[in-house]
Amino acid sequence: MKQLFYNRIEADYLDKLEVFWLRKRGLLRSYYSSTDIMWKRGDNQSSISIEVNLVENLREYLLGQEVPKDGFVRLRYTTENQKYDYRVYLITTDCNYGRFRYWFNCPLCARRVGVLYGRGNYFACRHYNYLTYESKNLSGYLKKAGRIISIKELEAIKNEVKRQ
Repeated sequence: MKQLFYNRIEADYLDKLEVFWLRKRGLLRSYYSSTDIMWKRGDNQSSISIEVNLVENLREYLLGQEVPKDGFVRLRYTTENQKYDYRVYLITTDCNYGRFRYWFNCPLCARRVGVLYGRGNYFACRHYNYLTYESKNLSGYLKKAGRIISIKELEAIKNEVKRQ
């Protein structure tokens, strides 16, 4: 995890949970689904168990009663010998094409977000965690066609340029 001089941590180096990833894996299609995610960075390895419940009261749904579109994601993981088990509620917004889109409701500040970052003991949004991105901290000459380049790559490019 890279920390900057003004105490903002870069989100690029943290574990993250995305609504888009859940949708892409088909976890938002059925009323109940679960999976495990494992992150590995160097020697550090972490994992989290995710349960997606789109109908909190399944019995009422099966009886044909009206059920809201919103649900929750249950996160279960262990850090430093302490177990965590909590819900992150899902919010929906209507789309122009007639369906709806899911969002996370940040468990710590209640913002509607698409990505939660694991910093400290809980997953929360980048606003609550006061995070930044590496690309926002570089000036224009360090970017090449929208891609962040390293100092070594920049020096190689300078050496390739022929000066007349």
